Order: sequence, then C-alpha cells, then structure tokens
Amino acid sequence: MKRSILLIFYALIGFFYYINTANAASTTDKVSMQDFWVVKGEQQTVGLYVTNATTYTAFQCDIFLPTGLTLGQNTQGLPLVTLNSANTKTHLTESSYLSNGGIRIVVMSMSNKSFSFNSDALANIIILASSEAVGQQNIRIENVRLVTAGTRIELTAQSSQVTANVMEQRAIIKAKNTTRKYGEANPVFEYTIE
Repeated sequence: MKRSILLIFYALIGFFYYINTANAASTTDKVSMQDFWVVKGEQQTVGLYVTNATTYTAFQCDIFLPTGLTLGQNTQGLPLVTLNSANTKTHLTESSYLSNGGIRIVVMSMSNKSFSFNSDALANIIILASSEAVGQQNIRIENVRLVTAGTRIELTAQSSQVTANVMEQRAIIKAKNTTRKYGEANPVFEYTIE
C-alpha cells in the first residue's frame, strides 16, 4: 500500500515538473533593455527587445523601477509605450500600474501576427530621472510571458535586469578651431569639456 502511494506521489511530481518545464521558453528567449544613461531631471527613450522572437506574436512583462526613476505617461495617465514602425499596424500596446509597484506592459496582436523585426526595439518607453536620482540604478524586468504565433501557447521567460546610469549633468565637448597650410603636417587637435 505504501509503495503504491509513493509511486503515485512521484508520478504527480513528475507530471507537474513536466507541465512547468513544457511551458517555459528557451533560456535565450527574453524581454530586455540595454543599459543606458540619463541626466537627472531629464528623460531617455529606452527600447524593449525580445530575443529569438521570430515566432512570437505577443509578450507581457512587469518593469520595476528604483526610487527616482519613473515612466513617461500618456494622456490617460498610464505608462506610455510606443511600438516600432514595423509593428504599429499589426500590434497593440497596453500598460498599467500594479499594486506591488511594478508597471505591466503588454504588446499583442489581435490577428495573431508575429512580430516584424528590424534593428529597432519592438517597443519604446520613456524613463524620467528625478533631480534626486544619481548613480547606478537597477531596473528589473519580471513576470515575462511570450505567446507563440500560430499555436498561441503562452511561455514563461527568465527575468532580466538593466543598469541605468543617472548623471549629474551632461558633458559638452567642443573642438577648438585650428588651421594648416596645404602640405604641412596636421596640427595637434584640441578640445574643451564643459
């Protein structure tokens, strides 16, 4: 009797393990952003990328920003998300604030069209840095879901993290004017930093 209960128990564990791993995306498939810099009190447009996504039709992710960084908002007061030009006719975006402090972003196709890719990000967000934020800030991307085209299977993907470097002020580099006569060697080129 005990042996049959143990066998059933192990069978159930194996079944649930199979269910969980069968719905996981490849370890290389993820939603990510590239590290970026922003001057405090200013904003920066940052791209959302989906890797190995030629067969995906939709994605969802939750973005967690540290204190001092916020997302730009649309006219309804929701986080502003814009699609790249290749997907504006086939996909829609939705965004909302979550009770746990995250920002949920959903990009989907009502007609199950897969994403079109070029060198641009699939979607862009605007990150604002408050005048108090300075230094390296970590942004987390969690609860990632990818939906395959055709079969419409939802897969979970790994979380990722991006570093935002918030700077005190923008540096301006100016080249100093210089001249030379034809045939002479180039002079030493100089510049100033403000």
